[in-house]
Amino acid sequence: MADYRLPAELWAIIFEYACTDTGATGRALSLTCVHFRELARRVRLQCVAVVGAHQIVTFEAYLRTLPPDERQVRHIFISSCPQTLSPDAPTAHTHVCRMPNSSGYYAVIEAYRSLLELVAPTLLTCYFSHSIARLSHLLPVSMPHLKSLVLHGPKPTWFVRSTQRFPELQRLIFAGFCDYAPESIDDLWAAAPAVECLYLALKYPTRHLVTDLRASLRRRPRDTHSLRWRVRAGVSGEESLSPMPGNVQLITIQVGERPPHGDLAICHMNVLRALQQLADEDPRLVIEEPKACIHHTDTELDWLANY
Repeated sequence: MADYRLPAELWAIIFEYACTDTGATGRALSLTCVHFRELARRVRLQCVAVVGAHQIVTFEAYLRTLPPDERQVRHIFISSCPQTLSPDAPTAHTHVCRMPNSSGYYAVIEAYRSLLELVAPTLLTCYFSHSIARLSHLLPVSMPHLKSLVLHGPKPTWFVRSTQRFPELQRLIFAGFCDYAPESIDDLWAAAPAVECLYLALKYPTRHLVTDLRASLRRRPRDTHSLRWRVRAGVSGEESLSPMPGNVQLITIQVGERPPHGDLAICHMNVLRALQQLADEDPRLVIEEPKACIHHTDTELDWLANY
C-alpha cells in the first residue's frame, strides 16, 4: 500500500490520536496487519474500558503477557458490572460472583488490584464504577502520576487508613454514595495532598457531611455525633478534622434527587439548606441543583462524554 510510505513517526502520532475510545480502535489496528500492529503497539492500550467481572479477570491476565512498553495505559474505565453499551447489559444487576464466566467474587477483587498495579506506572485518569467490596477510600494501589479519579458507588463503611499515595492527583470525584466513615476525610488529604477540585455527587443526603465540611473548613468544632464516630475508630474524641489544604480551589456538591415526600424529603431539604449557607461563607463551595445520580449501568456513557 502506498500509505505505508509515511514515516513510522507520523503513523505513531496518528495512532496515538486515534486510540482514544474504549480500546476498540487499538484492537482493530492490531488485527489489520502486522505492520500496523507493530506501529501501534505502544499506544493501542492507552485508553481502554474494562466492563464486567469477566473482562476484569481476562484483561488483567492479558496485561501480564505484555512487556512493560506495551501496557502503557493512560486512561481507563473499569466497571464491575455490565454497562448499557455492552451486549450483555441484561445481566447488569447480577451479583458480580454470579456473572457469566466469572471466576468468583474474590478472584475478581484480586484481579482488579493486580490490574491496577500493572497500569499504575503510566495511568493518568481512572473512572471506576464499582459494586465490589472496597477497603480503600481511593484505590488499593499507589498511583504516582494519576491526575483525575472518579469513584462511582458506595464508599467503604469500615475505616482502614490508606497507605497508598496519589501525589499528583488534582481532580477527585465521588459519586453514587450515601454515607461514609468521617475519618476518611482526614485520610483523603494525606493520601492526595495535591487535590484542587473535589466533586461530591450523593445518591442521598449523608448524615454528617455538613458538620464534616464545616470542621474541615475550620468553621466550628464537629458536633458530638461526629466525634463519637472518631472514638469508635480509635481516634481521640478531642481531635477535630485536619484543615482542608490551601490548594483546594473548588468543592462542588450535588445532594441527589429530591425525594417526593416523607422524612427523607425533610432531611434532603435541611441538608441542602445547610450546604447553601456554608457555601455563602466560603467561595470554594458550589452547590449544584439536585438531580438523580447517574445509574451505575450508565457510567461508561458518562466516561465517554465527559472524561
